[in-house]
Amino acid sequence: MGIRFRRSVRIAKGVRLNVSKSGVGISGGVKGARIGVGPRGAYRSLGIPGTGIYAFDYIGKKKQKSSVAKPKQAVATVQKAPVPSEFSLPKYPAAILVLSLILLFLFPPLGVLGLIIYIITLVNLKKTPEYQGFQLMAAAEAALKKGQLQEAAQNYNAALELKSAAGSLYQRIADLYYDAEDFSQAVTAYHKYLQHNPDDNSVKPRYAIALAAEKRPEEAIAVLQGLPSEMKEHVQIITMLGTFFLDAGQPETALNVLRQGPSRKRKLDDDLLLFFYTLGMAYKESGDDKRAAAQWQKVSAVDMNYLDVKEQLSALDKL
Repeated sequence: MGIRFRRSVRIAKGVRLNVSKSGVGISGGVKGARIGVGPRGAYRSLGIPGTGIYAFDYIGKKKQKSSVAKPKQAVATVQKAPVPSEFSLPKYPAAILVLSLILLFLFPPLGVLGLIIYIITLVNLKKTPEYQGFQLMAAAEAALKKGQLQEAAQNYNAALELKSAAGSLYQRIADLYYDAEDFSQAVTAYHKYLQHNPDDNSVKPRYAIALAAEKRPEEAIAVLQGLPSEMKEHVQIITMLGTFFLDAGQPETALNVLRQGPSRKRKLDDDLLLFFYTLGMAYKESGDDKRAAAQWQKVSAVDMNYLDVKEQLSALDKL
């Protein structure tokens, strides 16, 4: 059985402050006709006093659409971490402001009182870490729109100093540093994010690339090897693993990994071009120039200017 809590306090003639489990609201009017603002927005209520019959609806609120998310929306949610709830502001100041403006027309003295209450509430709210963090988040988002990645990261870090529990912010910070190719900072931020969210596999490929860019291939390999089997079967992950084993000076292991890839596919997309190029490098590092040339020829047949494949084939011809 759900427990509900609601208390209504009269603060002036016709005006009541309503406190419930879901938040704070304020309403005004006479019996049978009231208008107010609550946690869910502005509303109006009309009824016949003493009968229990009344109509209630939210002002300007549209009917909810189906809750089924479109595929593109789901992908976007994964790609960008949501703003942590620690930096969300309470809704009751806006509710007080809206009702005060309404009361200015209906009961001017109460409207003025409401505006005073709103100003006092806003002044107190600005002193809280939540509000300061919200301002820093807004500044970070504004910097992002201008392409000022470092400034955005600084604001995110400042927000984290206020609310260290908002661990999901580390993903935003890490992605910023990654895009700016500051891989040292990206590694630190991804590591902190995964301490809070160890099961979020969607960020681990980027984390591994950042580790490899910092000359830490063994750690990058460990990150990728910890992925679920269905992710490790993807050609991009296989190629990355092969590359990292080559960086670690283990060409034979790289070959064993890359041989698990889709080597018999005919249609070469960008992922497969990189796969075959990397497989060729693994054969070359293992001393098998003939098989290396075979892989690079597959790539050259599609794009002879792909990376340095032309130079690699030319070097083998001179041997």
